[in-house]
Amino acid sequence: MEVTETIPIDATKDVVWLNLSDPEVLMTSIPGTTDISKVDDRTYIGTICRQVAGVTVSMDGELYIDEFSPPDRIAATITATDKETRSRIDGVADLSLTHYRSNKTVVDSTIKLNFSGKLASIGSRILFRKASSDIHTFFSNLEAKTATE
Repeated sequence: MEVTETIPIDATKDVVWLNLSDPEVLMTSIPGTTDISKVDDRTYIGTICRQVAGVTVSMDGELYIDEFSPPDRIAATITATDKETRSRIDGVADLSLTHYRSNKTVVDSTIKLNFSGKLASIGSRILFRKASSDIHTFFSNLEAKTATE
């Protein structure tokens, strides 16, 4: 499944970039995040708890930054598993930041996700709606956090 978003944020690319790499900002912006930490310059680990169509998962995951060109682009690989439901998410995320007008930034994102285990049995339409909603919420939260700086 692929989810794309284009989000204008009322801040410079540098400020948006700093927030995208700040574990505290990420933890309060990503829906369901209960823990996140930066392992090194390219690796983050964390836990996200979500409920989808009556299935509750607690996903332990890793985000590894494959490519980054601060403050213009970031590409990352995502893996997360829930041992109880034997569910797994594998994905890639590509975010490009573009200067727009005075102090505004446009974030273009493409996120591709593959589900397996019990999550995959829910159905692609339901998973797509939930993933799209959570990704949209993440960017809305990020925009609100970034605008306050």
